[in-house]
Amino acid sequence: MLFFPTVDEDFQYFRSQGYSGSLNDMHYKAMGDLGYTGSLNDRIHKYLTEEYGSYYEAMRGLRNGTLTFSLSSLSAYAVNNFEPSLVFDFEQSYYRTGGTDSTLSSSVTHTRASSATMTNSSGNIVTVGNNVARVGHHIYNGSAWVNEGVLHESEARTNLLNYSSMESTYWNFQSGSRSATTWVLTGASDATTITTSTNTGGTGNRIYKTGIAGGSGVTCSASFYYKANTTVPFIHFRVGNGNGNGVGACINTATGALTTGYRDGANSLAAFATQNVENVGSGWRRFTATFPTLNTNQSFIMYFSDSSATTAAGFDGTETIDVAGCQYEIGSTPSSYIPTSGSTVTRAAETLTVPAANMPWPTPVVIGNELITNGTFDSNTNDWTVSNSTLSVDSNKLKVTSTGSFGHAEQDFTTVSGKVYSFTANYIAGDVDGYVQLEDRNGGGTIYSDYTNAYQTDKTVSVIFTAVSNLTRINLYNRFGSAGNFNFWDNISVKEINPLSVSIQMDGRMTGENLTPIRWLEDANNAILLESGTNNFTFTQEASGTVDTVTGGSFTSGTFVTFNTSSRHGSTFINGAIDGTALTANTTPVALPDLSTTDLELGYDFMGTIGKLRVWSDDLTDTGIEEAST
Repeated sequence: MLFFPTVDEDFQYFRSQGYSGSLNDMHYKAMGDLGYTGSLNDRIHKYLTEEYGSYYEAMRGLRNGTLTFSLSSLSAYAVNNFEPSLVFDFEQSYYRTGGTDSTLSSSVTHTRASSATMTNSSGNIVTVGNNVARVGHHIYNGSAWVNEGVLHESEARTNLLNYSSMESTYWNFQSGSRSATTWVLTGASDATTITTSTNTGGTGNRIYKTGIAGGSGVTCSASFYYKANTTVPFIHFRVGNGNGNGVGACINTATGALTTGYRDGANSLAAFATQNVENVGSGWRRFTATFPTLNTNQSFIMYFSDSSATTAAGFDGTETIDVAGCQYEIGSTPSSYIPTSGSTVTRAAETLTVPAANMPWPTPVVIGNELITNGTFDSNTNDWTVSNSTLSVDSNKLKVTSTGSFGHAEQDFTTVSGKVYSFTANYIAGDVDGYVQLEDRNGGGTIYSDYTNAYQTDKTVSVIFTAVSNLTRINLYNRFGSAGNFNFWDNISVKEINPLSVSIQMDGRMTGENLTPIRWLEDANNAILLESGTNNFTFTQEASGTVDTVTGGSFTSGTFVTFNTSSRHGSTFINGAIDGTALTANTTPVALPDLSTTDLELGYDFMGTIGKLRVWSDDLTDTGIEEAST
């Protein structure tokens, strides 16, 4: 516990927990271990308010002995002794916002203007309705179904095959026979049993569809499911454009091994851009491939053979294999199964938006003295100078009356380069727009200005800024105007604060590359982003148009590739970590973008599953983001 009725008991307790120094030092360190910063009073006040709702009620409980505090009260989601205010654990269906347990529907807004499929805990493919998040999507790990969180696909996709099952006459069939059979993954008769015939040459033992309107010069994806360990040894799968050019692969149905191969040997594209076989349980596997198209007349062809040779077509006898779930879509990655039964079907794009009200944002913690002299104007305007204006006191407020255009009051104050400060003021509207400008007095130029968003009504002004040198000036402006125009100001204050910071962790499985798993964007000039490249990640923060990034880590794009990232963003730094390894921090930022009223778009440009999202209104430090991404 943190507090005991007597000082001696308090002291002995902290010594027993491994703390040293004065009692005040031990209190300070203990509160830091709980994730609080600032003065001891600030730390204690924030802790009591967050944990018990009221500082005064908590103090009353301490005095009468009804409350005790434990240093081990952190949850499993805490990192480096910092408790995240926001937790979305899609795998465990646990949600927390503002430090309080919540629900999925109260925590995040999900949209999708169509139904969609997912895999449940039994390995069955099930359909969910419009705007229903696909939480609890499972992936087979070779021996069991594993909950991977929420399946999220930000791209709309259309299955261009009118029938995803092959028993329809929509599909052309040569040699042997076919019949509908139950597909264990759906529990419906939407699989097809293919039975081959003896055929030592030609184009027999194939099923295909031509004339697919796949587009010209685009990247497409094709996929289908097949039953492993059946008596057909090889499937030669091919897509083509109807004029002798095609690309394909040979699938060993027993092992899932893939080789580049073509039933007739004709090919001008060399190989699929990507190809993969995934074990989806119950004896079924899913083949997926991506490829560039040559024209709008595409074909989808399966040859069934007892040979892996690219020119082999023969069969020595009758063999069988089950196939299901055929899909052809425009897109650079394969997506979740879209069943069709007579026409093409589109699965709509989906969004996951975290409202700004649910997002943590740091509260300035003052660590310095007041730097403005006479900011309350109780009796005079001493310590303020003028430019194109006269100054007077009106009801204990500063009145700035212009004698020309852009009249203003100004005051210089001492700062430390790289330190973070909070400026606050009350603006009371007169008869002309007003605004604040902060400028460096040693050649660093304007640090902050509200010129383009000048105030027209009463306003509480709050600005967080990083000093550029040892001297900074504040200017209280009347924008434009002429002689006689005026505005009022009161309670002008500048104090040093701890650097504002937020930290973010996200993990899951990603399909594809050049994606944006996190977009926290206020406008074109202020944002925090997580982006994946072809083989690494980029962490970005942009404040007032100044962009700072950290890029690195290792990522190999593919289908459902695991990732775990964490980042720390502050007024004076940005850094990221991937899979437990921190990058080199960028210490050139001079501001943290103010995203306190901005929604976060989770999975903004993303195909895959999201396991967890955690957000802290704290700096986890490099050690912390390594821990968070492990």
